[in-house]
Amino acid sequence: GYVGFTGATGGLVAVQEILNWTFSPGATISPNPPSGLGATPTSATSIRLSWTNNSTNQSGFHLDRATDADFTESFLTQELPGKISTFTDTAIGLAPGSTFFYRLRAFNSVGDSDHSNISEAFIPVAPPKPTLQEIDAVSETQIDIHWQDEAGHQADGYRILRAVNHGAFTPVVVLPPTSRTPPSIYEWSDTDLTPGNFYEYHIVAFNVSGNNDFAGVNATTITTAPTSVTALPGASVVELSWSAPVGAQSFNVIRGTAPGGEDSTPLATGITATSYSDTDVTIGVTYYYTVTAVNANIDHDPVLPSESAPSTEVSATPTAF
Repeated sequence: GYVGFTGATGGLVAVQEILNWTFSPGATISPNPPSGLGATPTSATSIRLSWTNNSTNQSGFHLDRATDADFTESFLTQELPGKISTFTDTAIGLAPGSTFFYRLRAFNSVGDSDHSNISEAFIPVAPPKPTLQEIDAVSETQIDIHWQDEAGHQADGYRILRAVNHGAFTPVVVLPPTSRTPPSIYEWSDTDLTPGNFYEYHIVAFNVSGNNDFAGVNATTITTAPTSVTALPGASVVELSWSAPVGAQSFNVIRGTAPGGEDSTPLATGITATSYSDTDVTIGVTYYYTVTAVNANIDHDPVLPSESAPSTEVSATPTAF
C-alpha cells in the first residue's frame, strides 16, 4: 500500500511505499511499578513486606535489600512470584540491631518497571530482663508482685508464666510495656488463686526479636483456717484436735480465759500434728482456743505472710479426774 504525507515541502506531496507494517494493539509493555511498599520486622531474622500491585502483566517481582538507602552495602536481590502482594524475607543476613532497606520492581519479558518507594525496617535486639523482683503481699487468693523494668519501650510487653505446685509453666497474661523511662517499677497482681497452693512465676520482657532471661519469684497463698476443731476436757488437760487445710505446714494454738480473749502470743507454735494436749491448765478454769495454720512462706527469704485466719473458737474446762 501507499501512504501520502505532507510536511515542510512547500505544498508538494511525497509518497512512500510501506513494504511491511503490522498493527499490534496488544503489544507487550513493561509493567507499572508497585507502590506503597512497607516493611515490618516479624522476628529476629525475618521482615514482612507488603505492597500494592499496579499492573496485571507482571511475571514476577525483583526485591532489592541493602543496609543503606543507596543500595550499595550488603546488597541482595530476590525474585518473587508475580501474583503476590506480601512476602516475608528470611534470607540470610537479617539480624537484630540493624536497619534494612527495601525497594521493589515488577518485571516481565520486556523488562523491569521503575523502582517502588524505598521502605526500611529496624530489627531490635531482645530487651533486657527485669530485675529486683519481689512478692509484695500474699492472701488466700491473691499474690502481688513487683519488679524493676529495665527495658521501657525496647520491650513490646511482659509475658507472665506460672506454675502451680511445681507443675509445668504456662502463660497467664501478657502485659503492656511501661511508658516510663527505665529503670522503673512495674506492679502486677495475680488474682482468683486457690488457698494453700505454691505458685512460681517467670517474668519475661519480650519484643519481636524474642527475650533474654526471665526473672523468677514464688510464694504460697495463705491457707484457709483449720476446721473441725474440738476441745475435750480431761484430768488436768484439754485435748485439742482439728483438720488440716491444704498447704498447712504447721499449726499454732492460741488460748484465752474469756470468749474472744485469746492471747496475742500463741500458747504453742510449730505443731506439725493435727492435735495438741494442753497440760498447763488450772482445774475448773474454762479455756478458749483457736488454731491457725502456717504455710511454707515462713521459710521464704524474705519472709512472707504465712499464717491463716484463726479457726472457730472452742472451749473446755479441765477436771480433777
